[in-house]
Amino acid sequence: AYLPLIQNSPVYPLILDAKDRILSLPPIINSEFSKVTEDTRDIFIECTAVDITKAQIVLNTLVAMFSEYCKEPYTVEPIRVVYEDPSSAPIDRSVKCQGEASLQNGSASMNGWVFPRVNSRSMPFSLDYVRQLTGIPDLTADACANLLKRMMIHTSIEKATQAGILEASIPITRSDILHERDIVEDVAIAYSFNRLPVTRSYMLTGDALNCLSEKIRNFCTVCGYTEALNFSLSSAAENSSSLGRTPGDGKSSLFNPLE
Repeated sequence: AYLPLIQNSPVYPLILDAKDRILSLPPIINSEFSKVTEDTRDIFIECTAVDITKAQIVLNTLVAMFSEYCKEPYTVEPIRVVYEDPSSAPIDRSVKCQGEASLQNGSASMNGWVFPRVNSRSMPFSLDYVRQLTGIPDLTADACANLLKRMMIHTSIEKATQAGILEASIPITRSDILHERDIVEDVAIAYSFNRLPVTRSYMLTGDALNCLSEKIRNFCTVCGYTEALNFSLSSAAENSSSLGRTPGDGKSSLFNPLE
């Protein structure tokens, strides 16, 4: 399934350790040497992809899940990835991340990019927008923050503006939060959908003649009749000469045919 990704590539990626032992041939297969066993104590997580955004999402998710079982829970040792051509690196050099300072070693640190980049994302959202979509008009900023806390999203009340704009801190495990309405969804989940106010949804009514025709059609179907479409939208020629028939040869014809 992954062979087409590198099938026509002039070069193949190969991951080696310091002793030139093969760890992986991504994205095809890992090596026997690098397989995980019950005696494994150190795990090197590598993620290769053709899309840097997707690669970081996968890497951060794996790191977050594995770190729960570390000797010191929720810790990870970052590494520096060095590109042969720094200008082709897909990461913005100006964006710093946690743990980068510990790997900087003079000018050598400028040759690489630190991974994983576990910075949380800041996302502003409107409290009025949350109230509007959830139907909870009296929802306060504190209550909203407590609901999001249950969804493992920290909300800064101190940075709330007079316009009711709050700021949520999105952890690396919530790559599914892309829009302000995703914040609203988490608020609704924490609040419970069953407790949300029920409002009537008004629907547009159809044309009276169409509604009557639909009722008659359903009634006739129940009675065992089969509906057949006629040629009312066909021209006289299509109903006669085009079918090898003579117009007006005694057969029934349309009262107002299309010409």
